[in-house]
Amino acid sequence: MVRNQRYPASPVQEIFLPEPVPFVQFDQTAPSPNSPPAPLPSPSLSQCEEQKDRYRDISSMFHRGVAGAEQVREAYNSMAKCFRRVSVAEVLESDPAFRQARNFTMDLKQAEDDQRYKELQYGRVPSILTKYHL
Repeated sequence: MVRNQRYPASPVQEIFLPEPVPFVQFDQTAPSPNSPPAPLPSPSLSQCEEQKDRYRDISSMFHRGVAGAEQVREAYNSMAKCFRRVSVAEVLESDPAFRQARNFTMDLKQAEDDQRYKELQYGRVPSILTKYHL
């Protein structure tokens, strides 16, 4: 029976289904027990060409009856995943707006010169009658 964490103050569950207290004592001075995983290398077209050649070889083996359909499916999925990663990486590197957002930089002069800020106007103050569309 799973306890609902939203309502922890039910006394019956506390008596019959005790749970250990979570460990929340975090020590910033102590090093972490394990290091975070290394980031994936940025994809390149040469890696995808290798995956494409592998898929082409396995699909030709499938047509000759040597390879199975599962091998062809795995080769195709790995090739498609590689090409998707390359296309996303190229878009992210070439987009200046994304680069600004990633570096937390913003052109403040451009924001100040925006005409939409000057056109903003407050509407009427809402009343209780507007709640009921009267």
